[in-house]
Amino acid sequence: MGIAAGATANRVALECMILARNEGRDYVREGPQILENAARNCLPLKQALETWKDVTFNYASTDTPDFVRWQRRRIRRTVMRITQGAFSFLPD
Repeated sequence: MGIAAGATANRVALECMILARNEGRDYVREGPQILENAARNCLPLKQALETWKDVTFNYASTDTPDFVRWQRRRIRRTVMRITQGAFSFLPD
């Protein structure tokens, strides 16, 4: 399966899940069945589902709220410097 096939599989999977959501279906619970139905008409999606069937992504997140708060403060300080005419490209 190459890059084009992977891109096709991703696009078809995304579109069928969005369609299910827009139809009011419980796409979280019905997700595997929705994807299997879409894979009947899309060989790249069928191959991707077969390849990734036993893979799980159960890991602790490395994102922390501290980063988001720090980033917002930095953006706010930068905006204040720009609006006050004291902007420099040097880091804090």
